[in-house]
Amino acid sequence: MNSEKLKAKVSIPAVFVLYLAIPAFIFLPTIIPTIILNVKYQLKKAAVDVVTNVTGLPSVDSIQGEINDITSEVTNAMDEETGGCLTSARNFMVTMTSILLIVWGFWCVVMTFKHFNNKLSIDGETVDCSSGRNKLTTSLNKINNVFVEQSIWGKLLNYGNITISAQNGSVTVKNINNPNKYADVLKSEIS
Repeated sequence: MNSEKLKAKVSIPAVFVLYLAIPAFIFLPTIIPTIILNVKYQLKKAAVDVVTNVTGLPSVDSIQGEINDITSEVTNAMDEETGGCLTSARNFMVTMTSILLIVWGFWCVVMTFKHFNNKLSIDGETVDCSSGRNKLTTSLNKINNVFVEQSIWGKLLNYGNITISAQNGSVTVKNINNPNKYADVLKSEIS
């Protein structure tokens, strides 16, 4: 093997897909209704402004106090009729969404740091790899086999897992860029 040192890096697209994009779909059902209601409100306000300008009727801003009073009376009446369930349900959804977002954010940070501690380096006749608490340092001639695993996302974004099994143990290094490149280098050295 040539004397240059090869170092595998964690794939940023892998971290993005695993910890940001996929979990975001969990929160879409709670976020989309809020966005739709906001858009509907903005469209309604724009329509009222157009009608106000065309007809010369008082603007919404000038009667906003009356609208707020009527809205609060309707909300209070609905709360009294439902025994406070409407407000409780709204508060529950806001609280649960907030808790889920905080937990998700914490989980993303922890998992990102966990994956950035994965390491695979090939230096001359030595392979050094670690994934979490599993570490393996061995010479190339002691490696028995090298496996590459790639999901559909991994194939599209060119990242995956490499499992190196040697005489003194095995380690799976997860979510590294271009895993086939490193596997091919290792396979060429062990054959």
